[in-house]
Amino acid sequence: MAYAGTLVDWAESFLRLTIKPVSRPGDAKGFVVLPRRWVVERSLACLLHARRNARNYETPPQHSEAMLTLSAITLKTPRLTWQPIHPNSAVHGQRPHFEPFDLRRQPLLTSLDVTDVPAKRGLGRASAALTIDKNCP
Repeated sequence: MAYAGTLVDWAESFLRLTIKPVSRPGDAKGFVVLPRRWVVERSLACLLHARRNARNYETPPQHSEAMLTLSAITLKTPRLTWQPIHPNSAVHGQRPHFEPFDLRRQPLLTSLDVTDVPAKRGLGRASAALTIDKNCP
């Protein structure tokens, strides 16, 4: 196992994480399905789908890390903004159905007025007033 050495010990002592590496059975021949390996493979494939992550365009490692973080945020944002279609479906014994939140269908703001808010560099003042639509689910 590649990670059975110092990484497991370091993660347990410093991060208080328990790492359970999955190893291939010794008597296996050919293709063997390993438990939970597909989750890692899927995550890496999704992150490398972006061209800037697939090719090493970034010279400093911090830039590569930032691009991977941006890709992860892009992948996770739609999952965080899903809204239930019928909020009481779990009450009736059904599993709730989810659909992506669509701003064109359910606007959060009905108006935006910008007047009298302090502007940068002393260019005067303007104010902002937001009106939130209370009828949104």
